[in-house]
Amino acid sequence: MMTSILLDDENDKASIDNITNINSVHETRDSIVTLNEKNKKENHTEQNNEPENGGEHTSLTIPEDLQRKYINWKKNAKILYDYLNSNTSKWPSLTCEIFPDVEIATEKRRILLSSFTSSQLPLNESIYISSISTDIPKSSLNQFDMDEMEFKIDNDVKQGNKKLAKQIEIGFPIGEECNRARYMPLNPDIIGCASSSGNLYIYNRTKHGSLPRTRNGMSDGNNIAVQNEISRDFYEVVYKDEDRHSEAYSLAWNYQRNGIVATCHADGTVNIWNLSKTYKKSNSKIITTKEHDFFPDIEKGCNDVSWMVHHESILAVGCESNNKISIIDTRTNHTPYIKATDPLSNNTASASGINSVQFNYQNDLLLCSGNSNSRVGVWDLRNMGKPVNSWNHGNTGNSGSISSVAWNPNISNVLASAGLNDGLVKIWDASDIEDPLLFTHGGHMLGVNDISWDLHDSWLMCSVSNDNSIQIWKPSMKQLMNS
Repeated sequence: MMTSILLDDENDKASIDNITNINSVHETRDSIVTLNEKNKKENHTEQNNEPENGGEHTSLTIPEDLQRKYINWKKNAKILYDYLNSNTSKWPSLTCEIFPDVEIATEKRRILLSSFTSSQLPLNESIYISSISTDIPKSSLNQFDMDEMEFKIDNDVKQGNKKLAKQIEIGFPIGEECNRARYMPLNPDIIGCASSSGNLYIYNRTKHGSLPRTRNGMSDGNNIAVQNEISRDFYEVVYKDEDRHSEAYSLAWNYQRNGIVATCHADGTVNIWNLSKTYKKSNSKIITTKEHDFFPDIEKGCNDVSWMVHHESILAVGCESNNKISIIDTRTNHTPYIKATDPLSNNTASASGINSVQFNYQNDLLLCSGNSNSRVGVWDLRNMGKPVNSWNHGNTGNSGSISSVAWNPNISNVLASAGLNDGLVKIWDASDIEDPLLFTHGGHMLGVNDISWDLHDSWLMCSVSNDNSIQIWKPSMKQLMNS
């Protein structure tokens, strides 16, 4: 099998030698951000990007051990991957999700991303959709090199775009940041965004043109409307909780009911919104009517939310307090508070919070979680007293926070975890009690913010990091078989 490796060599030196500090991923999300105060909001921009209003950048030096790990990883990349594509963006992305469609001829995929500027350049805050071709370069018998005893790429065959290319970019409201963006599974043209202001913004991809664009900000009190060169109204509707104005950390679309979306907030609330009901009946772009609201963790907040795939009313919430997972049934007003404590953890439960949760795509009773003490857990909803399997994301002890966990949509026992501190993405076999680790992706030099599996290729993933890198990769089948 021919391996395709594409690394962004031009930006390697700049990324290692001088990455500028812009502030942390979530200012109030203490469970995820465990770095020192100086490096809070550790997202980064290009070396040549000038700060707003003539300000000065704060230089952040990557530790030498991380630099060495990256160099060693790069040397071994050809044997570790069947496919690897590394891109560097101007700003880091806090979110990524591979769309469900794929162009068969060129293996072209679309990826939902964001630009996080930490308010240094508010006009650059945006979500955008990029496309990339992930097909392996073609060869033929005529291209066999007898001297080197290998096939060469057939340059006469037209290849797809090997670098990320922006298709659509939509400006985010000025003064707000997009913490998480997700498309609706039942209609991928509809995109929801959880905002730092607590609002939920809904976008319709089909109503936005491609680049270039110009933006003019117009303030009307607390709300800011941004106009686009092509599309006058940059969002279709905004869902606003008038009773509370707490930062929205994450969102999740219902897999069974069209237009149902849940958001979780820093004040411990979970709001359920019905896009189908309110959007059609209202003439206003600001909607305040909630379908439901719940209060799983009013002490410290809720970090993540996930719907059960084959049930329209059950969702799980990752809470900041005491390593707690809440299971909500929207048919009732009662929220069972389930303290999901891992007895094998090296840390006390009170010191950690659940940063990420996700229901299994094929088995509704399985739930995975990742906490701020580097612990990955797999839970059976029939007995939440202890996990059916658990392990450390890091090699030893507390290796820092886990930013995201994600089940493989095609292989029910495989999941991935992303480290916000160690910059590693690890793939696990949840059914293996003794040694679950299958593969470690070490292509990022700083913390990983989000990960996404591809729905068509069982082992293809996307990951985004604070070092501005966006990587699409697939482990070598030989490496997986030997693990």
